[in-house]
Amino acid sequence: MGFNAIAIDQRSGKTKNEIDNATKLAAEAAGKGTTYLDAVQDIQSAIEYASKLSKRKIILWGSSYSSSLGFVLAKSNQDKIAAYLAFSPGEYFTDLGKPADWVASEAKDLKVPSFVTSRPSERKDAKPIFDAIENKDKTYFVPETDSKHGSQALYEATVGNEASWKAVEAFLGRFSE
Repeated sequence: MGFNAIAIDQRSGKTKNEIDNATKLAAEAAGKGTTYLDAVQDIQSAIEYASKLSKRKIILWGSSYSSSLGFVLAKSNQDKIAAYLAFSPGEYFTDLGKPADWVASEAKDLKVPSFVTSRPSERKDAKPIFDAIENKDKTYFVPETDSKHGSQALYEATVGNEASWKAVEAFLGRFSE
């Protein structure tokens, strides 16, 4: 669609598609934390880096726990963010000391256009976060099939990925040149 993209590993990731997360391994080797909350600084660094590469605002995209952290970071970086896409967000941080509605309370004040998606079985986790966004420029998409968690919903091998792609492309089309 004409976008430049940066994909990052965060220090809390795991092995995916038989590729080890080098960022997590380096953090562990350096004695740094690797919880979901420790990954906030990785996403913030990526936002700052991308902001230096272009004068245009960023479209932030998160998957699973990073989609939840993305609400926090999109809110605190609204001067740099044009839009936000969240795949399978949830309140994943109660074991780390955050309130059960932490992500929803952070999402409340998000002013940028937002796209939230989850598979039907995750609606109970994602919909309260979506509903908390007071900005009316928001889209919630749930595919008809159970799909896959996070951005895996877009994988070619995922049943129903075409519908998810169509929804994403419709949202992103507003921002492409």
